[in-house]
Amino acid sequence: MSLKPVEYAPTAWDSTKPRDLPPLDEKRLGTLQRAVRRDPLRGRSIQCREFLCGSDAGLTVSELQTESERYLAIIEEEGKVDPTLRETWDTLKNPVAVLDVISKVAIVFGVVGGGGGILLVLLLGGFQSIIIWQIKWLLLPFLTVFALSKTAIKRGWVKDKNNVVLNRCTGMVEFTWNKKRKELPFDEFDPYISTGVGPNGVAHYYLRLIHRYSDAAVVNPHSRYETWEVEGDWERLQCFMDISRPLPDEPRYELLRRLDPTTIEYDRKTARPQDFWRQQDPEEVSRWADASREALRNYPWGLSRNEALAYGWQPSGYGDGEQIRQRMKGKRSKARSRPKTAPAGA
Repeated sequence: MSLKPVEYAPTAWDSTKPRDLPPLDEKRLGTLQRAVRRDPLRGRSIQCREFLCGSDAGLTVSELQTESERYLAIIEEEGKVDPTLRETWDTLKNPVAVLDVISKVAIVFGVVGGGGGILLVLLLGGFQSIIIWQIKWLLLPFLTVFALSKTAIKRGWVKDKNNVVLNRCTGMVEFTWNKKRKELPFDEFDPYISTGVGPNGVAHYYLRLIHRYSDAAVVNPHSRYETWEVEGDWERLQCFMDISRPLPDEPRYELLRRLDPTTIEYDRKTARPQDFWRQQDPEEVSRWADASREALRNYPWGLSRNEALAYGWQPSGYGDGEQIRQRMKGKRSKARSRPKTAPAGA
């Protein structure tokens, strides 16, 4: 199946060609802006490189093995999937994201509040009138809200808009700010940790990118329980946006590698097969991901990779495609050392 590679815009971010950008002018910051910039990330560019640490790596491999050809056919023939290489973050400015949250809350309250209440009444030998009240005022209303929300999303009754889009091909961050759609260069954003508290009282951490020369900011909606996980998110995002580097070698990007010029050249030089992840055992990939996560957890953030290695830190060997390169080298070495079979009748 032949797919045409994407093209990089002149504005695409190349870390080997940094722009001469002025530093943050802290004097102009107000109290609120100083507060949100209180916890900058400690990581220095891309040093740890443990990109495989996502807990869903094994599941993603399983999905690749069953859905890859259908997905590629959609890209090539039907044009339903945009192959522009974008990272998209949902926001509560997006009606679809809001409805999705409402539907999840409704199903929880409907099942737990309504269904659980009915079960409890039955176990306690309650009156039929109480059960009818539970169904009428708890179960049915919440299930109706859930059904309507899901139907509205599925049928496109509300527009999917206002998300944050980080575009590798253009090097721009696209987002809605003050009710207007804006685009700003990725290298003008600085990374910070944003803290929130969940319903259970446990702290959650988010990656917040704040524009250096304005008050504009975007937040990754995927929360983390540890600050070092946010550091890992930032490294992976930098690698994704940097056109001087191939895409992070993890299952989620395997089908997109054939669309990205830098990655295509890297895979050609390293003899990386296009279907490497699809050849792997999902359970083994999950073990690799666990090892990568442990290495990410132990990384001494704030140090360079060489400094971290000297300090005693050990990489997993899986997080940045090292294991892939070793396997490819091993296969090529075995092929060269294998004795040739003599022709029949010699």
